[in-house]
Amino acid sequence: MSAPRPDIADLLEVDVPPDGKVITVSDLHLPPARTDVSARSCEMLAGHLAAESGSALTVVLAGDVIELLGSPGSTATDILRPHEDLCAALLDVTAHGGQVIYIIGNHDSDLAWDVKAADAVREMTGARLCLAADLILAGGR
Repeated sequence: MSAPRPDIADLLEVDVPPDGKVITVSDLHLPPARTDVSARSCEMLAGHLAAESGSALTVVLAGDVIELLGSPGSTATDILRPHEDLCAALLDVTAHGGQVIYIIGNHDSDLAWDVKAADAVREMTGARLCLAADLILAGGR
């Protein structure tokens, strides 16, 4: 019997509402210990997300958000917990009807096969995980 696999879409089609806004960020490389740089990155992004709370928001985390490759032995939870301000801001986006899309990159590729890690990211950020995403805008792609 094969091991369970996380529910990760190869290609996720994401409908963006006609009045929606898209914010995309990549390569945060969040480490397991909060640093001045990771703290500032999370604070700035959380601030931008809070400023958009009234709009139909789509947040695309476009790869290498958490640094699993360079942090052997660390889990997704170990990395996200010190960056809870960003996690809370992302959960707030989904609580207000927005969507968070997490495209897996090469430094967080464990999320594609590690069920526990993928579930932790979903739970802590509200994100849908995928390997690639097509944003479908009003009137086209």
